[in-house]
Amino acid sequence: MEKEFIALEKQHHQQQKELPDAQKTRFTWRFRAKYLSKNQEVTFLAFRLNGSKKVSIIFSPDKNIFSKTLRRHWFQRTYIEQFFKLLKHVLLIQEARVTNKEDFEIKLLRFAFVAWHAQKLVKYIRRHIKEFEKKGFIALQRILCSEKEILDLLQELVVAKY
Repeated sequence: MEKEFIALEKQHHQQQKELPDAQKTRFTWRFRAKYLSKNQEVTFLAFRLNGSKKVSIIFSPDKNIFSKTLRRHWFQRTYIEQFFKLLKHVLLIQEARVTNKEDFEIKLLRFAFVAWHAQKLVKYIRRHIKEFEKKGFIALQRILCSEKEILDLLQELVVAKY
């Protein structure tokens, strides 16, 4: 795997050298192989995340899936996992105890509503303020709690926008 991926990646980078930055593409390697533990042939996709030294490999049992579709499914799955991590570790959903089904449904809806809005806020801040482009929810939460100037800046941006 390492020999094949690295050789193909180097070849791809050689071809991309002469292109302008806007036309350069990231290297991905899509191949089929037998997944022994599942005893079936699957489609694998190997790629690097944002210039990482590690190679990520994902797979799908769909033999005809496109590389772009496979990556998109993987990132959507990651987004869902981040949502539930936010519910559990940041909002501490397990700390709110309930005794009946109706209270549980209300608790779940309330926490999901807050988590969804927290994720939307993070996306909005990342998109509109370049300094926060790579920050996650917890990092933003710490900054907002500790920096009065940041809160004032955000307040001004929100008022100016609306």
